[in-house]
Amino acid sequence: MISKNSINNIVHKLHLDEFIESHKRLLRDNRGGFLIPFEVKITDKEYERYRHLPIDWSLSSITKDDLPVEFSDKSVKTVDMFRRKTYGLDIECMIYFDIETGNIVSCNFADDDPGHVNGTIYPNFLKGMHIASAHNHPRKYGSPPSGKNFEMLQYDFEEFEIILSQRELWVLESKIDVFDEARVNKIRKALDEGLQAIFDEINDDYLDGYLVLDNLEREYGNFLLIYLNKGFDNIKLTRRYLDG
Repeated sequence: MISKNSINNIVHKLHLDEFIESHKRLLRDNRGGFLIPFEVKITDKEYERYRHLPIDWSLSSITKDDLPVEFSDKSVKTVDMFRRKTYGLDIECMIYFDIETGNIVSCNFADDDPGHVNGTIYPNFLKGMHIASAHNHPRKYGSPPSGKNFEMLQYDFEEFEIILSQRELWVLESKIDVFDEARVNKIRKALDEGLQAIFDEINDDYLDGYLVLDNLEREYGNFLLIYLNKGFDNIKLTRRYLDG
């Protein structure tokens, strides 16, 4: 068990109430699922807002080695620029883009609720494209995907989902099959139960009023990688650690 004295010397540690709230955010997270109508395309105000976000050039670059081989140089640049633009945001932004051209087809900001992006999907607009989504996890929302992030498994138009936090890059890949809703809900339930069990174990082991978000993120992330990559032949989940 980590002592109070050592906690004071460690960066990125949270008080108990903050940690519990972060855990609750992870459980209710539905990021990665919904966007505004694609027919609006890149003429919408949200995209204009995205274009004018400041760029953090101090960050290390995301390269082709960080992403699946299917990503073109242009789409790698799109992901790199997305991270630079959203690194310091305290709300979530989400984009859909073509992994061959790198072109963004739509984006949205979660102004009303920092942890939820909502809207309507028009799959017919995406015919002929190879689509990926990318969204950021603001600092207090944790790095790994939650169970509800895996809604993309039901979509036949989305091949990759990228989740970027300040310290990690997650890529969920499912190109072979489209999962039905019941199967996706079963996966979600297993992941949420795993997250709850890890949280309870950390909470029980830490009795002096402080908890460490890093522990939950690391243990839950490891659980995700084992459960999905060993349990499903047609799902691939990867995690990369990023420098600032």
